Amino acid sequence: MKALRTQHGLLMFVAIALLVLTPLFLVAIPPMVDYPNHLARCSILADLPTHPGLANLYSSRDALLPNMAMDAIVVPLARIMPVVLAGRLFCGLVLMAIFSGSFALSLALYRRLTFWSFAPALLLFNHIYTFGFLNYMLGVGLLLWGLTAWIAMREGKLWARLLVAAAIALVLFFSHLVALFLFGCAILGWEIGRWRSSEDHHARNLIRELAWLAVVFALPFALLLTSPTHSEASKYIADSVGTKLDQVAKMLRVDGTPFDRGYTYLIFFAVLGLVATKALRIEPRMRWPIGLVTVAFLLLPSAFATCACVDVRVPIVIALMLAAGTSIRNMSRMTQVCTGLLVVAFALRTAQVTEVWMSAQRTSSQVVADFSKLPANSIVFSAADRAANLYGEDSWQPPMAHLPLLAISNKQLFFPQIFALPTQHPLAVRSELTGLQKFQATDPKYFQGGENLGVAMKLIRIALSDPKNLPPNLGTDPGVYVYVVTQDRENLAGWGDAELVIHRDRYAIFKLTNLANIYAMRDQYWRLGPNALPQALAMKRSNKLARP
Repeated sequence: MKALRTQHGLLMFVAIALLVLTPLFLVAIPPMVDYPNHLARCSILADLPTHPGLANLYSSRDALLPNMAMDAIVVPLARIMPVVLAGRLFCGLVLMAIFSGSFALSLALYRRLTFWSFAPALLLFNHIYTFGFLNYMLGVGLLLWGLTAWIAMREGKLWARLLVAAAIALVLFFSHLVALFLFGCAILGWEIGRWRSSEDHHARNLIRELAWLAVVFALPFALLLTSPTHSEASKYIADSVGTKLDQVAKMLRVDGTPFDRGYTYLIFFAVLGLVATKALRIEPRMRWPIGLVTVAFLLLPSAFATCACVDVRVPIVIALMLAAGTSIRNMSRMTQVCTGLLVVAFALRTAQVTEVWMSAQRTSSQVVADFSKLPANSIVFSAADRAANLYGEDSWQPPMAHLPLLAISNKQLFFPQIFALPTQHPLAVRSELTGLQKFQATDPKYFQGGENLGVAMKLIRIALSDPKNLPPNLGTDPGVYVYVVTQDRENLAGWGDAELVIHRDRYAIFKLTNLANIYAMRDQYWRLGPNALPQALAMKRSNKLARP
């Protein structure tokens, strides 16, 4: 393929980047599954030093923690601009880090720019980005830049290459551990491939290079050993090969619509056509890095340490490395047709994401507006009908499970499900509130159909009846609300001691009533101290026996 002039290539890069960023220009709240939870955490951390009310609910931690890219960038920005704008800037930074990193890798490998150098843009909106794994996706961009630097500096001074690689590894530690691990796999694969292709491939040469690689990763490994995250390093959940391959098929899904699936098929068959006509050629030196990352994908578990969906995150890295590590050898008629299809697919993909995000924005704004009406110092639990399918692609736009958390930036509310885990994040709930947090966990409580919503209400009331779960810092008379995501719209009504406050197409908000006895027990417990708990429970039992 004919090389592009540098100025033409840079103009194309800017034009494609602006097109990719279009959805972020048009919406306030990008509809990514985990994004509201992460943005709410950053909002609390930004406001905590100057907001005494929030300090009654949350505390910050200064421990060295990995996987903190979003907190490190968004929290300082949120102190000088609206948190929703800071969040969007971070989302754009993630996209540009990946696009520029893969673009730079292609340039380092081929020393020239072609139209195929922009192929990674086809992969920017993918399953992992849409799920909101933003720390990891920024790490992917840094991984690509790190591999580029390693390749570009390979023939230079050893100390300079090791220093740059060690700095990138350190930044990757704080961005995301899985990205750090894959960075190690990539440069290890590069060194193995280089060793095998050299004339003198004696084992001692490879051992020497592996020793230098150990130096690169020594500091991140030492930091992990001293981090609270290390205490969860033994958590391991394996995945079957069939499940892994299913995730490869879903790699480019963003909303589960037929068009979404069609985009995946179009990319697959266009690339297959290029391979079949021998127009697409992989850089030989990239075979080992890509192969080693692929082996890691097959061996990695679905959950390890503090990370969920570990193996699911890897296919997009393999795809980006393939896109950057290949080139077009000829421009036959078939090649022109296939590349033309890819250009059309990219334009349609951007239009699809823009339309879906703008449509989701209306629901997101409605949810935030509804929760802004709730009184401050309220407790908000979450429940969901099984039919709501909260984590299927078709329900990501917008992510109904976590949307209410965005109200934290407007009002002091306590959501027990917020991501505030001592070993994973710099935000923690106050020790007095860990009982409610453990009850709710990080996901909504499910119920089977609208007629069983009362069960969820009873479970919440039982949790509140333990005085230890309602400390005084929640206020003298905290309102207790239940956010319900459901598709059973007809059977949502008052449930005895629960009042229907707001009813929308996809969700409802209930307020728990008749909490006077629970509040009285709480006040007695916290006034008299922990020894008052048996007395409070005895009083509750006697009140039940005294009822006619």
